[in-house]
Amino acid sequence: MPNATRPRAGVLAIIMFMSMAMVMAANAWQPVNWDRGEAVRVAAQTDTFATREALRQLALAGDGKELLDLLQSTSTRPDWPLPARENVLHDFAESLRGMPPGSVSPEVMGFLGDYRSQVLIARAEHPVTGVAMYNIRSVAHGVQHTWDRQEAAFEGAALLGRDPLALVGRFDSAGPAARQGYLDALDTATPGQ
Repeated sequence: MPNATRPRAGVLAIIMFMSMAMVMAANAWQPVNWDRGEAVRVAAQTDTFATREALRQLALAGDGKELLDLLQSTSTRPDWPLPARENVLHDFAESLRGMPPGSVSPEVMGFLGDYRSQVLIARAEHPVTGVAMYNIRSVAHGVQHTWDRQEAAFEGAALLGRDPLALVGRFDSAGPAARQGYLDALDTATPGQ
């Protein structure tokens, strides 16, 4: 009987090894390409003020086309080092948190949400695996989630006063952010609603 378990254990080991190799290939782990301190230093030494201000003004003006063009050109600007470019994009995406939902066009949010960060620094848990220093994609998705939640909360509060059953229907068909927003609206409900 001991010999019968050895082939099974060997097959199991091979399957586990192949599964691990496939997971590693699917994740396409990237190597570290920047030291954190050096990336911060290089970004800080680059004069980015005018571009930051132009991005802010275009966002406030609601000019989606010009804003998208400036974001795209900033991401490839040859006279700035990569950490400076990504720092500007990251800070711009962060600044959207303080703006009302829908302040920038879906194309702008799409550009930020699809941006693949290239400044990769060492992970604390695994120093040879790179992690995005300026995770622009994550910030953009977080901003969109917050905006979706806020919009649903406003809509939910209005529905509570007009048609509470419609709120239930919307909740059932909503995504995670909107569902949370509808729950937020319930916090504002009065006993008469």
